[in-house]
Amino acid sequence: MTEPAVLPKDPCADFASAEGRAHFARSLDCVHCGLCLPVCPTYQLTGNEASSPRGRIYMMRAVADGRISAEPGSTYDNELHFCLVCRACETVCPSGVQMEALVEHARCEMNKKTGPPSRARRFLLRTVLPDRKWLRRAADATAIYSKTPIGKILRKLGIVDWLFPGATAREALMPHVPKREHRRDLPALLPPVGEKRGRVAFQEGCVASQLLQDINEATVRVLTRNGWEVSLWKNPSCCGALHAHAGDLEFARELAKKNIEEFEKTKADFFILNSAGCGSHIKNYARLLEVETGWLHRAKEIAAKTRDIGEFLVETGYKPRNGPRALRVAYDEPCHLVHGQRVSAQPKQLLQSIPGLQLVPLAGATDCCGAAGLYSLERTTDSMAILDGKMQQIRASGCEVLATGNPGCILQYRLGARRAGMNLQIMHPIQLLDEG
Repeated sequence: MTEPAVLPKDPCADFASAEGRAHFARSLDCVHCGLCLPVCPTYQLTGNEASSPRGRIYMMRAVADGRISAEPGSTYDNELHFCLVCRACETVCPSGVQMEALVEHARCEMNKKTGPPSRARRFLLRTVLPDRKWLRRAADATAIYSKTPIGKILRKLGIVDWLFPGATAREALMPHVPKREHRRDLPALLPPVGEKRGRVAFQEGCVASQLLQDINEATVRVLTRNGWEVSLWKNPSCCGALHAHAGDLEFARELAKKNIEEFEKTKADFFILNSAGCGSHIKNYARLLEVETGWLHRAKEIAAKTRDIGEFLVETGYKPRNGPRALRVAYDEPCHLVHGQRVSAQPKQLLQSIPGLQLVPLAGATDCCGAAGLYSLERTTDSMAILDGKMQQIRASGCEVLATGNPGCILQYRLGARRAGMNLQIMHPIQLLDEG
């Protein structure tokens, strides 16, 4: 495809590159058919054309042509960050428009105009998430803040909001932090049970390693029981998805390169993830690194070997547990699993293989829950409006357990259950398979 005649007047470094121009050119594939409107969560909230995928693409073109302003606080700026990057529009788009890539590059451009991110955001994204030691310190600090009088003192002195603007208003979003003994690192190498079928690499993840380590433990138990040797690395602990979605493509590329190097050291046959967002991002490393000399081939290799845990078990075969699990379970499909990786049938197949488990239908199972990485923290009102609608659908299903395959979704739904006063278990499908 030829490059557009008019390029952005004030592009960021990425948008001025051949990669950036290619993504802008791909926006021209949008034919404004409107098939994305019914599946877009923000359009469903507002009914505004500007809050739809085709509306945002129209504004991207208008900014590139100089017809509208791209200044901080503009309608364009607001709509860019109103998007959850759930990728539901990509599933229904007949032209194959890559909305995730367009939004990431547009946010990168906007970041050049808005200046450095807040202290809290930069510290979280660039210091805490990529490093296991900082993650543990952050989890410890959160536990102390929420479970001791120290938090009340810091709030009263205004220190919390000085360090993290708006934090006290969002305390209801704070997840439960498990005790330290439930946040222990897994061993670097776990042997298989019985005959070895091969070696897989597994990454515990950033948030999951501190808040949902029980899911990681269940994952490696199922893998080793099925004959796989499991190799892990600790740093970087983050895949870079949150950075890319925030428009920090430079740092996202740094993390991608480090993860590729660590994966190569494991000599593993496959790279297994139990996080839909991480798996989707790693499978897109080739797109992220396509202009980086010497990295494209390596990025394609890791992407080709990356599997979601449910996808992997169905592909390679697994031993179902024999113990019955008499439960009514609804399966909610994480956006970056069903839309990003196009993995839908496999997790449901795993659940249906469990004796006694009844998989009940869930209306809107492929709709976004509103978590979207940092979205629930940065656009809390919008996130909660989307979540409340989902909780109504979950209640109507009559399920006892909601199963979903992404850490952010699990934490979001646990918050939703508390808000709705529902006695509901939120679990990863791999936990149900592990328990049998």
